[in-house]
Amino acid sequence: MSHQALSKTLYRTLLRTTKHYTSPTHGPILSSLIYRSGSDDDINYAVAKQLVSNKSDEDTSSSTHQDIDVAISIEEARDLSIPYTILKEQRKQREIIDHYVESRRESDSKQANDGPIVEEPLHIFLYKGLLREIIGSKAHMNFPSQVKREERSAMTRLKEVIKREFRGLDDSLSDSYSEKNRRDTAFLALKELQKKLVWAETLGLDLEDNEDEDEPKRKFENLVAKDIIPLPLEPASAYLKTGTLLVAHPLLTGCFAKSVICILQHTVSRPEDDGEKEDDLDLDESTGGTYGLIVNKSLKTGVPNRDSDQARNRTLREVIRHDCLPEGIKVAFGDSTVRNGGPVNMSVQIIRTSTTVEEEKWKLGGTVLSMANDAPSTKAETDIVKNTAMHTDSAIYFGGDIIKASQSVIDNGMQEESFSFVVGASCWEPGQLEGEIEKGYWIPCSGPPEITFSGSCLVHGANNMRVSESSLWVSMMASLGEEEGRMAQIIEDFEYDENGLPCDEV
Repeated sequence: MSHQALSKTLYRTLLRTTKHYTSPTHGPILSSLIYRSGSDDDINYAVAKQLVSNKSDEDTSSSTHQDIDVAISIEEARDLSIPYTILKEQRKQREIIDHYVESRRESDSKQANDGPIVEEPLHIFLYKGLLREIIGSKAHMNFPSQVKREERSAMTRLKEVIKREFRGLDDSLSDSYSEKNRRDTAFLALKELQKKLVWAETLGLDLEDNEDEDEPKRKFENLVAKDIIPLPLEPASAYLKTGTLLVAHPLLTGCFAKSVICILQHTVSRPEDDGEKEDDLDLDESTGGTYGLIVNKSLKTGVPNRDSDQARNRTLREVIRHDCLPEGIKVAFGDSTVRNGGPVNMSVQIIRTSTTVEEEKWKLGGTVLSMANDAPSTKAETDIVKNTAMHTDSAIYFGGDIIKASQSVIDNGMQEESFSFVVGASCWEPGQLEGEIEKGYWIPCSGPPEITFSGSCLVHGANNMRVSESSLWVSMMASLGEEEGRMAQIIEDFEYDENGLPCDEV
């Protein structure tokens, strides 16, 4: 077969494969399975910066892609079908690739002395650049609802990029590459797209366009969490507030996998005068950051229950050293289960629910946990936001005097079940959480504070039906949209599969 015939066959095969990803039935979910780690972004951009500026290692060791100045032509600027920011990002990628390719050609027979050398073959470098464009210049992964909502979503960008690169249009990123490198890139792209289709079928996703969706929808509707509303992603102040719930992307791994986090505190970094730090500034206020708790993960002992194979939840007396736990707290809360709030600050934190009468009597202190919402514009809306307990006359509090709390239980003034304990926290430095949301790791939502207290939620349309913390993440995902619910269901019990690795780990 000639090279031209091979390229045509490869092009047609790629287009046939993309039909699955553009299907209205399962396209949003499949497109969300295309994701990247982005681990080498800074390295690639630092290399490009060095090649552009031709500076020494010392001058450019901390360079980033943000320093590269990109000029947009008048013709490109007049094309209103593509947002200016995307147009500029595409041009930036082309300049990076052009300089990189030219450098590799010049240093093919000698080692370059003006910067770090990227050992990856050219077609992999090109492939990662195209992958970055398809997923989004800043995103590492997308939620299905984001794929559907975007005007130029990953579903449409995938097909557009394939057509553009094979047709060799003016804005092609591969026009500086040899025919062999372009063909190798296409084979690699086809391989990754096929791997994700195989993975989707392994997870149980039906790739056929079935018209009868009644049964999946009925199953989906039974899981929808009640009173959950996605918050806008811009500006960041819309979600960086106490009470915001963060729902993890299904493909997020590590300690935050399939987690729901409640933001308890967010402080903005305070500017310093003339570069000098004020001595009287509190550390948290001067540095800023975000603090929250995972609400849907219990601490497990590793020892199964007597009546089941499930690991038993750890209690407060098992988490805190015996000699560090006051007697009153052991009596009142020693057998209370403890949840895992995150990998940072391994101290016990208390969340409780109490009525106004109880609060006035015991004066336990703490902070009222309100329901995150868009900024209220009227007094009525303000009252709704302050009404933290949507279905009872109680309020949810974070923090407080645990000694007084234990005494209130011992004196039968309050119930042990009115208190919840969490060990560990989830913390972000200034700008870190905003960056993770831009990358697609989280969707911020407003929801009832009771979720943070109990780790469970009421189900929409059901008569006071409540799902447990083990199903909270799926229920929250289902409330974000039908595709989110379906994706959560197939990913819920996901175990390691090489077909499910990030698409840039090649």
